[in-house]
This record gives sequence, structure tokens and C-alpha cells, in this order.
Amino acid sequence: MGTQVTVRELLQLQSLRNFKLLAGKKGLDNPVASANILDFEYAEGARLARGEIFTKKALVVTSFLFAQHAPEKILPAVENLVQVGVSALAYKPVVFEALPEAVLAYADKVGLPVFSFADEVYFENIIYEVMARVTLDEGLLSMERSLERMLLQNPDGAELADIAKGMFRGPAANCAAVCLWGTGGYTLSFSSVVNNYNKSAVDKDRAALGRWRDRIFALITLDSEDIHKYEAVLADLLHACRISSGKVRLAFGGVHPLPGGLAECAREAWTTATVCELEGKSPMHFRDIGTYQYLVPMQDNPELLAFMRRTLAPIEENEELLRTAIAFVQANGDMAETAVRLYCHKNTVRYRVNKLRELLGIDEGGLLFDALATAVKLYLLKNG
Repeated sequence: MGTQVTVRELLQLQSLRNFKLLAGKKGLDNPVASANILDFEYAEGARLARGEIFTKKALVVTSFLFAQHAPEKILPAVENLVQVGVSALAYKPVVFEALPEAVLAYADKVGLPVFSFADEVYFENIIYEVMARVTLDEGLLSMERSLERMLLQNPDGAELADIAKGMFRGPAANCAAVCLWGTGGYTLSFSSVVNNYNKSAVDKDRAALGRWRDRIFALITLDSEDIHKYEAVLADLLHACRISSGKVRLAFGGVHPLPGGLAECAREAWTTATVCELEGKSPMHFRDIGTYQYLVPMQDNPELLAFMRRTLAPIEENEELLRTAIAFVQANGDMAETAVRLYCHKNTVRYRVNKLRELLGIDEGGLLFDALATAVKLYLLKNG
């Protein structure tokens, strides 16, 4: 069953992410049920039933090519679209760099969101992504809501049992979650992934796909506790969905029993994804992220933030020492590795670390690293 989404929600789609709002802000919560292209319907001599071409609650995309030599046609066309009941208008500024002020003023008055978008974004991609989003079946939308509950709330055992029942077709003892997203300019379209998944022969009793924010979740169920078996299922899933593992980042949570450990699976994968993005490494497992396991979910804790500020205060204005502290922590305290990261000699690193010890007032080497590790990791989480 299809469902309506708002203009505001559609701005999260890959093709719409860089839309620039020009007017009609009060209409961002207009519902959208379809997408249409405005081409020559308002050209001279056109005899078309526009109410049948443009559907109510549609997002309409256009370049206003029909008004290339007559910009005065734009306002009547927009007025007609409002009469039809469209929800938003997006234009590519290839013919008109800017729209007439009268058009923008009218859009503000009636609450019609008007956007511009970059030349490299194709009409077809916008239409495809919008239609894929507004026609998502209720199961996928339920999955998205379930992920949000597990990541932001603390559902009890009965709720988790209901969530697991809705996610998975077959019974299994355990579950592991994986977060995946495109990297290096590669766009991972959720609608395309789901379409390929549905058409594939992959065992859908053992895997469920969902999305939360800009991440795709793959939740895999098996009777095994061996994470390598989950990795093998994921490899089959990526192949079935036509996803190149070299073009995505993968963040694994641990293996947990169903249904009670389902939320923990999702939270661990999400936490690992944060660290994976921060350090630029993939694949990454929750078991390997060390103190980030608790620092990510507690990164807004006032006591931890106060510790970070207090620890780094003596070097916060010294860019060289701050970079050294970050590299030292990322190298797990290894002087040689720190030197490689900083492109300098190991003796230079040793001198700077001694300077850190002096400024921070910590004599013992192990205590210095422990203090720096917590403070630097929090600093990176808060500052990217």
C-alpha cells in the first residue's frame, strides 16, 4: 500500500538533497503523492487538459523551456498548477537563472514550495526517486519506524518480539546488523537496492532491509554465533542488490540473541558506522572500536565533555600539538606510526609527546595516552 510523504521528507532523497528553496517555505509540509514533468504543456497552441496531466499533490519539475522567449508565461502557468493542486515546484535554471519576483511572491503567498536544482541532476532521477519513495510499501515504512524506535528509544522485550516478528519471515536464534552507505562519490539509492533485492533469489527469510536517515540497514538472522557466517550472507546480499563492496562502507554490530538483542544489534551497527565514517575505514566491526563503544552514545554527556575541554585546554590553540595528539591516539600510542601519520621523524614525535606530557601535567606515559584517548576521541566526534 502506498503512502503520502511531505515535501520536507522528500528533501532527504539523494537527487533532492541539494535543492535550494526559493519561496513557499510554509508549504514544506504539503503532502506529495506523485511526480510530474512540466515541459511544453503551456506552450503556444498547446491544447491539453492540464488537470489530467498534472496530478493533485504532485511535485512538478521543469526548466520553463516553454517560456524561453516569453517569461511572462511563467506566472500564469504556476497559478494554474496551484489550481490543479500540485504540492511543490522545482526548476532547473538552464533557461532562466532567476525566476520573476512576481512568481516567488505568489508562491510565498499560497504556500507553494519553489526550488532550484543543479544542472547535473536529471529530471528522470528526481521522478524515479520521488515515485519510489511515495510508493514504498507499508512493510518498508514499518521497518523504518522500527529502526527509529530501536535506535532512539528503549523498547521492552514484548515490543522487540513484535518488531522481530514483523521484520523476519523465518525463525532464528540470533541476529547481526550491518550499516552500509556509499562512499567516494558513489550514490547508494535505497529504492534501487530494494528493487534489486525484491527481484533477486536471495533467501529473504534470513535478511531484512531498512533505512534510517542516510544509512541502509541489513539485518541478518541465523542460528549461528559466528560473525563470519553473517559476513557471507551479507556478501550474497550485496551481490543480489548489485552493490559493489568496494564502493560502500560497511559497519557491523555484534551477534545477539533474538528477540531481546535486536535493538542492541541495530545500535551497535549505528555506533560503528559513526566511527567508520570518522576514521575512513571499512569494513569495521563493533568489537574493534574500543572505547568508542561507549563514547559514541555518550558523546553529549556533560561530565565527559567537561573532561575533554579540561584535558585539551592547554593545547587547543597549538595546532601542531593538537594534530600530534590526534595522530598519537589514532596510532594507539605507537611513536613510529604517529610519525608516519604526521610525515615527520620519530624523534620529532617523541619531543612533541614529551611536550604534551609537560603541558597536560601527566608524567606517566600510559596515563597520558588514556587521558588523551578519551579527550581526543570526544573531540573528533564533536568536531568531525
